Amino acid sequence: MAGDPVEILPDEIRLTLGVQDVLLLRNLDDVPQIFGPTLLMPGQSFRLPFQVASSYPFACTAHASGQLMVRVEPRPETPWARLRWRLRALLEREPAREEPAREAPSGAVEERSG
Repeated sequence: MAGDPVEILPDEIRLTLGVQDVLLLRNLDDVPQIFGPTLLMPGQSFRLPFQVASSYPFACTAHASGQLMVRVEPRPETPWARLRWRLRALLEREPAREEPAREAPSGAVEERSG
């Protein structure tokens, strides 16, 4: 049912400055959702760019706990650090590809490059 608490969002989203530092939120629910100070109406999208590495707690009505943590890590400076970042990102996404796709009744969050 629209607006019901459903655990579709992670407790934490990790971004990296200069590589993946813009959070794109899309409300795919039938009811408005709140993310921090922003009210997202059904079908509405919102881009939130980050410029400082830190941890950002947000109130989030699309999350069952009502809270979502966005952790922004500093840009990997050396070539080896960038390679480690890319490998870690690849390994973290690999299990998600094996899970069967499911339709999300509440708001969805995507990570995108800046």
